[in-house]
Amino acid sequence: MAITVNTAGLMSSSGFDVQGLVDQMITAMQAPEQVWKDQQSTLTAQTSALQSLTSNLSSLNSSVDGLTDVLGAFAQRTATSSDESLVTASANTAAAFGQHAVVVTSLAIKAGYYSNNTNIATGDTAISGGSITIKIGDKNQQIAIGNSDSNTLNKLASKINGFAMGVTASVITDSSGAKLAVVGNSTGKANDITLTATADSALTFTKPGDGADAVASIDGIPITSATNTISNAVPGLTIQLNGEKAGVPVTVMVTADTSSASRAITSFVNSYNTLIGAINSQFTFDQTSGSAGVLAGDASVRSVQQQLVQLVAGASVSSSATPTLRSLGITMNDDGTLSIDSQSLNAALSGNFSDVQTFFQDSSKGFATQLGTLMDSLNDSVRGPFVVDLQGITATQDTLTDTINDFEDRLSLQRQSLVDKFSQVNALLQELPTTESQIDAMLGSINTSSSKK
Repeated sequence: MAITVNTAGLMSSSGFDVQGLVDQMITAMQAPEQVWKDQQSTLTAQTSALQSLTSNLSSLNSSVDGLTDVLGAFAQRTATSSDESLVTASANTAAAFGQHAVVVTSLAIKAGYYSNNTNIATGDTAISGGSITIKIGDKNQQIAIGNSDSNTLNKLASKINGFAMGVTASVITDSSGAKLAVVGNSTGKANDITLTATADSALTFTKPGDGADAVASIDGIPITSATNTISNAVPGLTIQLNGEKAGVPVTVMVTADTSSASRAITSFVNSYNTLIGAINSQFTFDQTSGSAGVLAGDASVRSVQQQLVQLVAGASVSSSATPTLRSLGITMNDDGTLSIDSQSLNAALSGNFSDVQTFFQDSSKGFATQLGTLMDSLNDSVRGPFVVDLQGITATQDTLTDTINDFEDRLSLQRQSLVDKFSQVNALLQELPTTESQIDAMLGSINTSSSKK
């Protein structure tokens, strides 16, 4: 840049603008620093782009883990029933493929009692006389009827519930009056209730049914259960008894959960496309800006792209009868991303689940297994390509920062030196008019003296 000085004031008492002149000189000296700052801006943009790619790579790694996990998506099971009004079922990864015949003879039920008095109008009608005793398991409680906390059905129900014996008392009112109902909280013979009343009790009771275990059979083997949920008869299979029909078998089928596998495969395709799309954008030339992405010259980014595309492309073809990505409805586009035909994928999973699982999870040649090995390399916390790139950028940023700081320190010293020197010169220039006047006066005096002689 051009440096200008107000020459009009050089020979006058006003001098010149020392600070302005020094600022111009320092600004000119700062030209190399702008280059370094531009480099820093580029490195900052590269850091942001690499961090975004690292996040995308991590997401892809998680989706690949979902395909390689032997207890993951391909290990999930589903259970279906031929008659859900009688039986429903669920299965976990421990359940073996196959079918089971379930016959429900009777359901597990709760024990209960109700009072049969017809002379009690409401739950707040006063009652008094005798006592009742409730027994369930090893709990035994006698309750007097007529005390201040038990002289109505409502108070009696509240008192019974307060003992937390494993029963629930409530008051039911119908056209014949109010009744006290006492029902067990749990089904099963072991949770049966005994309720007795003294001869002088204000209440008498009827027991409509004993607590009873469920009676069923699984594949012809008799089963009893305190509840209507049977979870320990067949490994990995939980059977829920919903209704009873003696002698009528319900078929429970345990099959692969193809929807879980389909979701895992779709998740992989989406994560892969996100990463490849983000990498592709770095190499796409923008006509408006006249440039590509900030990582267009990064060899590591290009290497990651090539490794992933080559592995995926190789899984799309096969000379054997085993499945390929293409046969699963997954095809590669011209830009390296993938398209998925969900209908074809689900058909492959439904018709040939075992082979599809082998395609992904075979210990040596499985597609997901190979991807997992590549992911371990690409996501390595020390030697991963993006990690190494970021470390290199950080080191360069630190070097540039140190260089700029050192340069600024030198400029600061240079500024002060220039201010001092130019201030001295300016002071001398400001004294010149006075000196000139003094000289003129002296010369005038000499001339006057000479003329008088």
